Amino acid sequence: MLLTTLYLRTNLTERQLAVLFDISQKQVDRVLHDLLDPLGDLLGSALTDNVSSGSLMAR
Repeated sequence: MLLTTLYLRTNLTERQLAVLFDISQKQVDRVLHDLLDPLGDLLGSALTDNVSSGSLMAR
């Protein structure tokens, strides 16, 4: 999960993440591929639920 979070927040390349975590670029690709879609589904549904219930506060 940390690798995926860093990828999304820092805009590091897969190659840079591979060096940082001491794994192959193929492993980074596999982790991102396996986690990004479910994470998007989870966060998307949570955001939709918050908006429809009115619990999101305007900033």
